[in-house]
Amino acid sequence: MTVAAPTLEQTRAAASGIHAMGQADFAARKSQEAGDVLTAFFVILAQKLFPRDAERDTASRVELMLAAWFLRSDVQHQKLKAPSEAQAKKAVDKVSQLTAAQLDQAITAEVGDAMLAFFQAFARKVINETEDDRAKTVQLMVLAYLARRELA
Repeated sequence: MTVAAPTLEQTRAAASGIHAMGQADFAARKSQEAGDVLTAFFVILAQKLFPRDAERDTASRVELMLAAWFLRSDVQHQKLKAPSEAQAKKAVDKVSQLTAAQLDQAITAEVGDAMLAFFQAFARKVINETEDDRAKTVQLMVLAYLARRELA
């Protein structure tokens, strides 16, 4: 199910909820909505783009990916239960195989400028890295955001 890119107001509302979320709430949502299997697939994606990362940096990137996953749920006002292994694998495989053109099209159609700006700002706040690495971190967040679509 493809949903149009969120408006600035929708992005602000969802982002403020994510930004204000405490660790306990984040952990509960991670368990209920993403689960261990999806989180593991996010770890694999992060390690593919950043194979030399320390475990701490990978964990930070995965948390950013989970935040993007939650943002899609919040924008759509639709919570999902954690996917099965087959569902998670199918969703992650599908978005990780997007060509550059398909990814650009999805960013324009589904992510939008406001959400992309939030991803960039949030990544900058969480991880101190070069601009090139930040762009790859934002790419991971975009993939997580799009993977959520595959399970709707």
